[in-house]
Amino acid sequence: MENPIIEWRKMEQKKVLVLTFGETFSTSDCEQAVVTCENLFQNAGNEKITMIWECLKMQRYDSPARSLWQRMLKNNKDRIGTIWLIADSLVIKAGARVISNITSYDIKNVSSFDEIKIT
Repeated sequence: MENPIIEWRKMEQKKVLVLTFGETFSTSDCEQAVVTCENLFQNAGNEKITMIWECLKMQRYDSPARSLWQRMLKNNKDRIGTIWLIADSLVIKAGARVISNITSYDIKNVSSFDEIKIT
């Protein structure tokens, strides 16, 4: 099974990239997700992409996966606009704070899709 599930959705009349993560984000999962995201970024045109990371099931991630993910985010800074994190887990929220600090993205943490405001 693909982890995360990566798909385009329309929210508030705007196309957003939604990543739905399973319980564990492994290094091999991350390697595949990075390739998928980078391909989608290249084919998305010039508009900055809003990403939503739905992590309600996620409980853990491999440390190398977080490092790979950070590198992908930094390498695509000109392609990615807002990042929304949907999570309850303190571990996942802490990991997102680390990513935010290292990549200088303002990752907006919410508890559900209903709280997301697409601009």
